[in-house]
Amino acid sequence: MSAILHKIWFPIVVILLSLLVVYLDERVIRSFGLVPLESLRFYRTVHAIIWLINATCVIRLVNVLFWDGVVARITGSKAPRLIKQLTSVLVLLITLGGIFGVVLDKDVTALWATSGAVGLVIGLAVQGIILDTVSGLAIHFENTFGVGDWVVLHIPSGKVFGQVKEINWRATRILTLDNTLVLVPNRTVTSIVLTNLSMTSVHTYELKFTFDFSVPVDRALRVLQSGVLNAIAPGTVLETPRPEVLLNGINEYGVEYCMRYSIPPAKIPPLTAQHHVLTHVMRHVDKSGLTLAYPKRDVFTTQMPWRQKNWESHNKIELLGKCDLFSQLPVSALEFIAGQTHLLQYKVSENVFRQGDVGDSMFILAEGLLNVCVRQDETDDPVRVAQISPGGVFGEMSVLTGEKRTATVTAANNSLVGEIGKSCIKELLIQHNEFAETISRFVAGRLLHTQQTLSTPRAEREKILEGASKSMLGKMKLFLGFDE
Repeated sequence: MSAILHKIWFPIVVILLSLLVVYLDERVIRSFGLVPLESLRFYRTVHAIIWLINATCVIRLVNVLFWDGVVARITGSKAPRLIKQLTSVLVLLITLGGIFGVVLDKDVTALWATSGAVGLVIGLAVQGIILDTVSGLAIHFENTFGVGDWVVLHIPSGKVFGQVKEINWRATRILTLDNTLVLVPNRTVTSIVLTNLSMTSVHTYELKFTFDFSVPVDRALRVLQSGVLNAIAPGTVLETPRPEVLLNGINEYGVEYCMRYSIPPAKIPPLTAQHHVLTHVMRHVDKSGLTLAYPKRDVFTTQMPWRQKNWESHNKIELLGKCDLFSQLPVSALEFIAGQTHLLQYKVSENVFRQGDVGDSMFILAEGLLNVCVRQDETDDPVRVAQISPGGVFGEMSVLTGEKRTATVTAANNSLVGEIGKSCIKELLIQHNEFAETISRFVAGRLLHTQQTLSTPRAEREKILEGASKSMLGKMKLFLGFDE
């Protein structure tokens, strides 16, 4: 209330003072009878100025009390600037009519008739501007979209996607993703198809992928579903409704799958969300060894090459080489690991292992998505601290140092996991001394990251990492019983 009074006290005082001046002027004229012509012109000039000042004050009061007060409370949003401008023009026109009719004592009927004819001529000349103004009013009253909304304009030459920055009396300004300000006439906006992405709090989008006929359906669904679930994050892909992947049909290239995910369009542009989803999904596709379908135009005179790799064939060696932990090992070592790796399948919500379990093996995620949860206290609920995507290695602490499992790993989606036993790791460390340093540094780096020591300066971080790596290497030698 105090803010409103601060805005309107001055206009009210000005109006009251002007009325007092007009009242005193009339009393002076009645007291002295007829006044000279010069004085009459002076008083008329003063009255005309008073009328204009009062009109300005009235415009101020209408904007503050009516548009920013009553209308804003009813609609829950600020009144458009276009409406305020038209109201101001209307008040000024009425004021001019009052000056001619009351102050100058002219025939207002003739004035309005003349101005009507002139207005008709001017209207024909600027009919485009009039159409834009009327269309702007329709946009405001229909509440089709507002400032800040993300919209798509379907124009004949293509689509214009961006955020509404302003709606004035002539045009709508839209800022596109490439930071270009597009000025669209209001009459164009009301005559084309417009999609307001911000009208609802959740909007669902689709992405289509095609895999070769040789790819098993359950495998393709597992990889794609894990990829889109991995893309879930605050302000981007929503966890509810849950993203899904469905069979969409068959085309000339293979089997088509449709991925559906939902985003809050008010927080993230659809194209940015699409980039985010594709980044995660394509990483899962690559790590799993799959390749999207493409036109077959190759002619082979020898054995057909493997287009689709999987962990259940000789491609296991190549896929193991994509893991960061094993990427520096020679082929012979990868062949040894591949022969000792056992594949296990886990359904949604199944545990690979639980916090506190004793284990003698480590794991590598081949396909799918896993959640890593930690319980600080037995009475507390488990908290998800990380997710494991394809190629990720986990459970190494138990097999290297004999410690109990420090977290619970659960399948967030149907997953394929490779299990590597303690004997395999021990033999690998004996045959390849450099791998001992690699894996100790890998484990130490993961522990330091968990303890959030990455915020320290780089030089100090390297020193800490080196010390932790040597300590971890000592524990490994002691537990596994090997020496370099």
